[in-house]
Amino acid sequence: MTADTKAREPGRPWLRALQILGLILGLFILVSNVELIAGDLGHDLFRGSIGALVDADKAVDGAAPVARIDPNGALAKVGVKLGDVIRFDHPMDSYRTPRPGELIGFSRQSGAQWTHQTVRAEARPLRRRPDQAAGAWLVYDLATFFAGLIGMFII
Repeated sequence: MTADTKAREPGRPWLRALQILGLILGLFILVSNVELIAGDLGHDLFRGSIGALVDADKAVDGAAPVARIDPNGALAKVGVKLGDVIRFDHPMDSYRTPRPGELIGFSRQSGAQWTHQTVRAEARPLRRRPDQAAGAWLVYDLATFFAGLIGMFII
């Protein structure tokens, strides 16, 4: 060990902390870009949808009318129509975003009769970024992904 090495050692703890901070930042960039890249390829990895919104302001005893419905959504496929009254098995299901593939149980009122049904949440349709073509965004997201990956190993 030389005198020059001994002189530099007291300053090394802040350098190690900076390296760890850089590694954490790089991991954050990578994880956030994975979702963007999947979106550019037409997939939403984390958010699903049952294809409808209920009007919680008009809810009575946990049952609420359907305020909006996607004609291609999971609820429409099992026969739920705009204005139908539904009650979720778990009340939070009317507020939260399900994961794709998750089963959601609900009861639907038809006249005076309630029928229980289950639907599988579908991957939420993606909204494309309108200002550029999807291919350009894919190239950009891949570039930032690899820049973050390289940056993690340089630090």
